This record gives sequence, C-alpha cells and structure tokens, in this order.
Amino acid sequence: MKLSRVMPLLLACVFQQAAAQSGVSVYGVVDLAVVSDRDSGKAATGVNSGQQTASRLGLKGNEDLGGGMRASFVVESQIEADTGNPSFAGRPFGSQSWVGLSGAFGSVKLGRMFTPYFGAIATNDPFDADVVHKNDRHIQHASATQLALGYYYTLSKRTNLYLVGSNLRNGSAASYQATLAGGTRRLVAAGMRHQF
Repeated sequence: MKLSRVMPLLLACVFQQAAAQSGVSVYGVVDLAVVSDRDSGKAATGVNSGQQTASRLGLKGNEDLGGGMRASFVVESQIEADTGNPSFAGRPFGSQSWVGLSGAFGSVKLGRMFTPYFGAIATNDPFDADVVHKNDRHIQHASATQLALGYYYTLSKRTNLYLVGSNLRNGSAASYQATLAGGTRRLVAAGMRHQF
C-alpha cells in the first residue's frame, strides 16, 4: 500500500484523537416560529426569530490542567434564525465570550457573561431567564458547591461594584441585589419553578 493512501487515514485518526482530548463542543439553540397575527381586521403572517428565547450558536470547551484544576471557555453568538444575521451588530461573539479557571476554590471567569443574578433567577424565571442581561469586562467568582455568594467587578473607568447573594435549593431560589457607586436600584426576588 502506498504511503499517499495511508497518510490521510493516519492524519484523520491523529486529529480525531486530539479533538477528543480537547473537550471542545459546538452547541446551539434555534428558535424560529411561524406567526399569524390578526388585529382589527388586519392579518399578518410571517417567520419570527426568537419567539421564546434567543437563537444561539457557540463553542465551549474545557481542559484538565491537573491537580484538580480545569481551564474552560465559551464563545457564543446570538443570531437571528430567520436571516442568519448576528443579533449584536459588530460583535461576532456578542452573547457570551469568557475564559475561566476552576478547582477546589470554586471558579473564576473573565469576559462577557451572564450577571450573577442569572444564577439566582434562572431557577424560577418563567421566561427561562431570557430577561437577564450579560455584561462586558467582568470578573466573576462562585463557590465550588453552589452560587452561595457571587460578585462581579466591572473593569472600566466608571467603577461599579455589584453584590449578589443567592441561595439555591431544590428548584427554589431567593436573591438580593445591591448596586453601589451612585446607583439607587435595589432588588429582592424569591420564587419557585417546577420542572418535569
């Protein structure tokens, strides 16, 4: 057998093995609906993107660094499923884009990610936390067992500190959010959602 016939097969096996060890996966959500709207005698029918949640396409991965430490990342684009255009103009990965390190200490993430409030409200939000925002230039820390106390710090010249406490048990959640540095917003939330 000639080497030219064997080489592509060997390379495919090597790259497949490397891909399996890297822990990188592609994921996504497509939310596309056909909508018929009748109001005051007028009817409109069409395709609507993001009827229940945003359509997303992303890559996520992790790597075992040894000693109980793991590195991870997520890059995620929010897209309009009916046109294929990005939802955030000029941002290829406008939905989430972060790197992280986790171990016995918990986890630390840097980048664009959901606010810590997401962890508290996601378990009881009837809209699947679709109303919770993501922010840029953040550092986030969470405990190793649950998001018992989370915080994040905005890395900008306009310094803000947000403190979020939450307690998550068996599908119920309670949280408190405080905004400092001139902010006046205070938020307390409690609720329960049953999943089956």
